[in-house]
Amino acid sequence: MKIINILVFLCLITGSMIAQDLKAVTEDGRQVILHKNGKWDFVQLSKDKSEALKNYSKPDDAKMLIKGKKETYGIWYNGSKWKLKDQEKSNNSSAEYQFEHSEGDPYAMVIFERVDMKLENLRDIAFENAKSVAPDAKIVFEDKRLVNGAEVLCVRIIGTIDSIAFQYYNYYYAGPAGTIQIVTYTSQNLIQEYEKDFTDFLNGFVTYKK
Repeated sequence: MKIINILVFLCLITGSMIAQDLKAVTEDGRQVILHKNGKWDFVQLSKDKSEALKNYSKPDDAKMLIKGKKETYGIWYNGSKWKLKDQEKSNNSSAEYQFEHSEGDPYAMVIFERVDMKLENLRDIAFENAKSVAPDAKIVFEDKRLVNGAEVLCVRIIGTIDSIAFQYYNYYYAGPAGTIQIVTYTSQNLIQEYEKDFTDFLNGFVTYKK
């Protein structure tokens, strides 16, 4: 994080005490606080742990269920809006399932791994993967939620792929059911049109190991 290094360097050459904490922005757009003792922390964009997380549940029209191959999670979805793609024709080998909207423009996929890691680490890995295909990728929103009883991290990422501006609207889960990324995406100019469909799809996420 170049801006952090610059701020630390300035503090060292002046040799003066910082009267108050400083705020800075990392290259991926996240805010950090540089403390006067030289340490730094990310600004918490989600609700404080002492506050109750907002609850979300699967929509009533999500009548179809597909379970993960290890049966640790499931996705309830509206079969008239989302079609499961043939895995043999999949263009993403890391995705356990891929979906296409009935109107063809929005997409969704589920990535499952059995590895154990912290939720924030999963977010960082996912963001680095996004940057590998969209070098200008930036996190523009982050919030923790309770979805059908499971704590998830909601993250929105914008970036450009082949001159097309995309937005990713994702849920990340890390717990007994494994690490799971539920990814939805479309071009930025269509995100408002399909935002409800994305939200409904994401809120169909359930876990079976607690």
